Amino acid sequence: MEEQKFIEYIERQLLPKGSSFTEEQKQVIFSEGSANIIAGPGSGKTTVLIAKFAYLLQVVTTGRGICIITHTNVAVDEIRTQLKRVGINNIVYPHFIGTIHEFFNYFFSYKAYQALFTEKTPALLEEDDYTERFKIKFEHYRTDNYRGRAPISKMKSSYLVFTQDNKITLMSDCHYSNERIVLNSLVDIISNGEIRHNDTLSLAKWYIEKHIEQIRLAFSSRFAWVILDEAQDTSIIQFDLLNQIINLNEINFQRYGDPYQSLYNMYDHNSIDAWVPYEEKGMFDSIELSNSTRFGNSIAKILKTTCIEEYSSFNGNPEVNSFKPHLLIYNDKSDVIPTYLSLVNELYSRNESFKRSKRKIAVVGSEHAHLKQYKQSYDKPQNVKIRTESIIRLLYNIIVKGFYSSLKSNRLTQQISLKDLKALLSSELIELKSNIALILKEVINNNGVYSDVNTELLIAVFNEVIKHFCPTETVELNYADMVALVTKESQSTFQTYTSSESSKKELISNEELFFGTVHAVKGETHKATLLIDSSITEFKFTPDEVTYNLVDLIFEYLTGDHIDYMSTGFDRGLQQATKKALKISYVALSRPTHLVCVAVEGKILGDNLKYIVDKSSKFGWEIKII
Repeated sequence: MEEQKFIEYIERQLLPKGSSFTEEQKQVIFSEGSANIIAGPGSGKTTVLIAKFAYLLQVVTTGRGICIITHTNVAVDEIRTQLKRVGINNIVYPHFIGTIHEFFNYFFSYKAYQALFTEKTPALLEEDDYTERFKIKFEHYRTDNYRGRAPISKMKSSYLVFTQDNKITLMSDCHYSNERIVLNSLVDIISNGEIRHNDTLSLAKWYIEKHIEQIRLAFSSRFAWVILDEAQDTSIIQFDLLNQIINLNEINFQRYGDPYQSLYNMYDHNSIDAWVPYEEKGMFDSIELSNSTRFGNSIAKILKTTCIEEYSSFNGNPEVNSFKPHLLIYNDKSDVIPTYLSLVNELYSRNESFKRSKRKIAVVGSEHAHLKQYKQSYDKPQNVKIRTESIIRLLYNIIVKGFYSSLKSNRLTQQISLKDLKALLSSELIELKSNIALILKEVINNNGVYSDVNTELLIAVFNEVIKHFCPTETVELNYADMVALVTKESQSTFQTYTSSESSKKELISNEELFFGTVHAVKGETHKATLLIDSSITEFKFTPDEVTYNLVDLIFEYLTGDHIDYMSTGFDRGLQQATKKALKISYVALSRPTHLVCVAVEGKILGDNLKYIVDKSSKFGWEIKII
């Protein structure tokens, strides 16, 4: 299939009727070799990535595999669903699609654990469960010299280090007074078969360094392409390990993402980003997707300079009639939300597509505490994304329990426990776990009810589990009990859960507003977004502690001037705070299709009020003093 025929086919399958890929999108789809794909907000990155995969699979066909690594299960599901639209229904060996955690676990971490702790199968704990386990162990190992609380935040950012001479040390910011207690606690937990995501990376690092040459050869033999999605969310450790195992002379390594949306380590003390494309010029080509389809030029104009680097090539969609941005200058925080809602209602009469849009009307802040100041009834949400993950986890556990119960009752397993089965589905049978996730997506969309098709898929997955335990014999089972247990309990759990969640959301839905932190809204699209002013503190709990106002930090950037904040005129605290403020603002202000608002307290502006009003107006902002 030649390129033009392929593009015409893929456009019919993936794009709205009458739409076509832009020249820059086609450049990415047909690009060869390793590259950084810098994709601006709303530039169609995911669709381009799927078209790229289809092109490599259906046209290029090297005989080796394609490895796609994402950061969330939602992204994996979306890619698999979209691939079905272009006729790619099954992704099998030598290809791989999974989250970055699944990638390291499947290829390295579980193998490392078996080598280091030979008599146990690891179970990956949820963060809350692991934290509770750590608190218990910390009390067990506590010494008389340390009387403080268990350092939970320090524990979460720490990593075990497995040395090649079989020692275990700790990489952390823990104080010397509790570092040994933390290390002993973490070693105790992992030795008993319970691990967290940080441990999986520590294990993978040990395994890769021990077998680096064999791994690079095996990886090059299996994969011709590695595509990393949302590269800006990759940690330094993850990025370093990927670079170690990928031989660029043998494998094409393309990284897709927006380096200006990197929030992963924003609150780390060093705040170093792992993926910095401009530092790799000469080693990696950079290809830009710089035309947004999400919003018009009135919003794109702000983002060109409200960014950690000037983004002069970025453009909006001339077919989207976005409003002028609005600066709300207030004296009383309680007036901000009513003014914002009033503005939205006023603009409904001017733009029918804005009025009809089902997207969120959002209020975004850097932290939950700042949001509470604007809405006393605001309750720290679990976020739709997290709620979805929660119900998926509940329904997934029901399936695994159903499988386990049937295996036990039919005497197909003897020594294996429920925890062992879960661990197996996260390691050797990880493809089945992905299939279960796809089933659950359909079940959730169907209000917890299993359709006949999903029931058949459930049985098919269970048959694959049975084959793992009985690979040499044919097993005939009556699936009715397993299916009845799973479907009945799933529907009951879904109804109970969604009833509970809907009551939690009443306060926000009554006002048609969504309140969320910048981390919660990353990846979303709104129809209107209000960025509230907030504080950014550097060098916390030290004599050098200093606090800045977010809007004060970014005002010049909001009005068209990109100042080099890394210059000698900025001290270290101001440099770090400005970089954080620009990241927060860029993510927040790139969410809406139609309306951007920024709120700032009048007294923060002080004697600069007239200057700010004049400069903002000249740049195209509407000013509301309330």
